[in-house]
Amino acid sequence: MRRLVVTSLALFLGACESNNIDSASEKPPETQRAALTIPTFTLVKDLNAMSLGPAPGSVVAAHQRVYFGANHPSGSALYSLDPTTSVATPITTFPTSTAPTPQGVYRPAGGTADLLVFSAFEPGTGMELWLSDGTAAGTRRVADLNPGPLSSNATMVGQLGDALVFTAIRGSDFLLYRMDALFQVTRLSSEPVTGPPALLNQRVLFAQSSAINSEPWVSDGTVAGTQRLKDIHPTGSSSPIGFTVVGSRAIFFANNGTAGAEPWSTDGTPAGTSLLKDIQPGASGSMPFLAQSRIASVGSTVFFAANDGVHGEELWKTDGTSTGTVLVSDAVPGATGSAPTAFTGTPGRLFYTASQSTTGGEPWTSDGTSAGTFMLKDILPGANRSVSGRYVPFGAGALFFADDGIHGREPWFSNGQPSGTQLVSDLYPGSRGSADLQLLSVAGARAYFACTTPLGVNDLCDTDGTSAGTRRLSLPGPGTAPSAPTWLVATPQGRAFFAASDGLTGRELYVTDGTPTGTQRLTDLSPGIADGVTGQIYVFGQNVVFAGRTPEHGSELWFSDGTPRGTRMIRDIHPTAGVGALDGIVRTYATVHGNHFYFIASDGVTGNELWRTDGTENGTERLTDVLPGPAHSAVPDPAPISFGASLIFTAQDAQFVRSLYSLVPGSLPVRLTAQGLGVLKAIRNQNKVYFIAYPVSGTASTAPGGLWSTDGTPQGTVFITGGSFRDLIATGTEVALAGSGVLYASNGTPGNRRLVSLAGPSNLYDPEPPFVMVDGTLTFVGGNGTMGVGLWRSDLTRPGTTRLSSSATLDSYAWVHAEKEYVYFVADSATQGRELWMSDLTAANTRLAYDFAPGKLDGSPGRPIRINSTQLLLTANDGAHGTELWRIDEVTP
Repeated sequence: MRRLVVTSLALFLGACESNNIDSASEKPPETQRAALTIPTFTLVKDLNAMSLGPAPGSVVAAHQRVYFGANHPSGSALYSLDPTTSVATPITTFPTSTAPTPQGVYRPAGGTADLLVFSAFEPGTGMELWLSDGTAAGTRRVADLNPGPLSSNATMVGQLGDALVFTAIRGSDFLLYRMDALFQVTRLSSEPVTGPPALLNQRVLFAQSSAINSEPWVSDGTVAGTQRLKDIHPTGSSSPIGFTVVGSRAIFFANNGTAGAEPWSTDGTPAGTSLLKDIQPGASGSMPFLAQSRIASVGSTVFFAANDGVHGEELWKTDGTSTGTVLVSDAVPGATGSAPTAFTGTPGRLFYTASQSTTGGEPWTSDGTSAGTFMLKDILPGANRSVSGRYVPFGAGALFFADDGIHGREPWFSNGQPSGTQLVSDLYPGSRGSADLQLLSVAGARAYFACTTPLGVNDLCDTDGTSAGTRRLSLPGPGTAPSAPTWLVATPQGRAFFAASDGLTGRELYVTDGTPTGTQRLTDLSPGIADGVTGQIYVFGQNVVFAGRTPEHGSELWFSDGTPRGTRMIRDIHPTAGVGALDGIVRTYATVHGNHFYFIASDGVTGNELWRTDGTENGTERLTDVLPGPAHSAVPDPAPISFGASLIFTAQDAQFVRSLYSLVPGSLPVRLTAQGLGVLKAIRNQNKVYFIAYPVSGTASTAPGGLWSTDGTPQGTVFITGGSFRDLIATGTEVALAGSGVLYASNGTPGNRRLVSLAGPSNLYDPEPPFVMVDGTLTFVGGNGTMGVGLWRSDLTRPGTTRLSSSATLDSYAWVHAEKEYVYFVADSATQGRELWMSDLTAANTRLAYDFAPGKLDGSPGRPIRINSTQLLLTANDGAHGTELWRIDEVTP
């Protein structure tokens, strides 16, 4: 639908400007050129050589085996693991990296064995519901519930009689379905379902939302037997949530319009549905935030978090009666509360996480009595939380992940007593921690989880709850882990700098000359796996500056000459211990102007303002305080622009409106744009700065929105033309503009704008524009469903705008990069995935440059940078080494 809307808008705009478009004519013939000479591609170095496991997800036991979804050389696969031998075998493979997700088991009427229920993704059908008997031949998709490539994200509810009940998306609505023993699917709900349903007394209890209200519904598994349970809020929505079954009843939260959101009880009949207790009198209600994870049953008791308005959010319980609905424990006296969460019921005991004034989120337990409710252990002393994720019933207690500040996040076990709450195993010695995902799955007598050890990452580990019984399972993986180089820049003397992780450290600064021996790590600013490089790297003369983080100083501006000794912090701009001037500014959007580097930073006295440095501590100074005090004024996007003796930059006022300013260092900044006019993008083109700006809603601005230009003075700041634009590029004497899937051009005189093409660039949200200039020709990746998708070239005339290649999809991550007389770009094809292409701007010489990841897997190459006259560097994933640094060697014809 979105593509149709864009196309229609483009056609409408084209019709409106037909008198300003070059008359249509035949496409000019292409100049015949020699065939492209394809360069060679070489992996520079596998910086992160740790073994990369299959990245397993959830685990389900069936057929005396353990099933999980994980990566596979062909994309992903459903695996079957023999728990006695720890040998995993792929049952069915899928052509994408989205791994299957096992959900449970279902046994049809008359069946002799359970069927595994799982969801899996295919390009043509999206994520849908599948069944398997453990063999390839017995594995099948149930149905394409959300027709076409859209996903239904089907989620199993449970088995009701001989039927499987599940929820799935159709269109944009979550609906309730049933599948019978003949695998026929029937839709049960007529309106969207909100929140997880529950099985109660051979019925399904769920919340159904209409355009009028949201109320509890119940179904016996037939269309006729699906009906509203009760209209709890006759004049609005009761918004029921948290259905939790205990015996023959279910407890949930709902709002009747007078008592607020409070606990209710139902036996699945209208007469048996009633308000349990008005815990907090009045319309506010006692229901806590994220109520779904803060309610659980233990035997005949339901525990839940509630706020009675006096004790804050604390632990409550109910036996299904009003008198039996009581506060269990006031862990934090007063109105603050202990904010209990992550409720998990086990036989005889509840496990949950709570906080006190001197402790963060720590493991707690309750048997339903005040004396039997206590913190199990202060695993991480102090105010920080130790527990992450949920608890999983296991044996005579529960397993969970926690970080004690020494061992990192590792598996822990508790039997419900402080003495029995212990670290299970330090699988990755030191503070790194082994638990990558907060996901534990129990299958039989063992629990399984994704883990990282010194032997590899994204592996599958299992445990019996003891240190000796905890192990890494050696499963086949796709190769080695990625170092994922980012912020790649080249200096004039043929070196490149970038940030990457070798698996032993976080993202740190590296330098390379394009050879394995010439590639080295320069820093370990944040010991362990914390990132030392936290922001964009910029070239500054023969050197680089970057945002670097240390535990002592936070993120500050650093300098490097390419040697460990010559890598240093320039100045501790924000003097507060552990707090940095660049904290939270991932991409600094800085620029070099004269002999100084200009950037955005905060010293703690003022907010984000414009600073500059000559690379020395004494030569680092703040230039502006546009919005006095600690409020942020300088905006890191767009980047400051060097413009003659001035610097053009954006800053926001108290209404958060981005205005354009001109600054001559040593003088006060001068505002160039009118009050209330917000600036989005700005570029320099010859002797002017062009920018896109629109009046901000809620301001009194009467300035028109669209394309503007300035000569650096308020009187020389003029409006050129209106339109819906998202990006712009200098083309020499003109400016090209993109927006709403349309390409325009303007010569910069007021009122001048012409439509160039109804097909425009596809990605207008990347920090770098999705178009480049090559020998006076505009080149971009984009298009639409009507005119085609691929690489385009344009001389900024209608007949001179042509498509050079065809792509399978409109890639939202597309880029194009100019090198000499040709371009590199990324394209997605049905046979090769997202790979690197090149073109000399003729259709005949537009072709695949290199298939990094053979087959349909994505190589996902990044933008290349040139390090010398014949070599470039880029990042890519060949499927065996993860995303690493590669070298392009150009071949002389």
